[in-house]
Amino acid sequence: MIAGRVGDWVIHKRKDGRMLAASMAALLSAPLGCLAILQPSAVVAVPLLGLTYCFLTMYYGLVYSSIHDIVPSSLRGAALGFYFMMMYLCGASFGPVITGNLSDRMARRAAAAAGSPVVTEAFKAVGLQQAMLIIPVLAIALSMVLYAGSRTIQKDMP
Repeated sequence: MIAGRVGDWVIHKRKDGRMLAASMAALLSAPLGCLAILQPSAVVAVPLLGLTYCFLTMYYGLVYSSIHDIVPSSLRGAALGFYFMMMYLCGASFGPVITGNLSDRMARRAAAAAGSPVVTEAFKAVGLQQAMLIIPVLAIALSMVLYAGSRTIQKDMP
């Protein structure tokens, strides 16, 4: 709901405002996510991860409305369908698999560094924590892509 309000307010200030707001939200999520992932206490980590997730989900409404801003109404269904297909095929489908594989590799690396032939639950926890650090990195990459999109969106608007 906050993203909708931000998007409605910022589009009246700047034509590229929604994309800039999405870029800023993604950028803000990166340090919050990193701080949350590195927290030793779940009491602190869980609220920080929740806040990280809130900033990352702001992206959706802001970008979807930006797509509506540039695509003619007769093509919006096809454009959003293609966007969703690519987003879910590229990110949502492979993201958990890639993160899981990265977590397993990091766990084996932590066990090897400790000289243990067995990957214990403690090493698995270290591996997952290290693998989750990809989230802030991808949030920064997303922010840069959204910022780049904001630089061209004005030319694409009718």
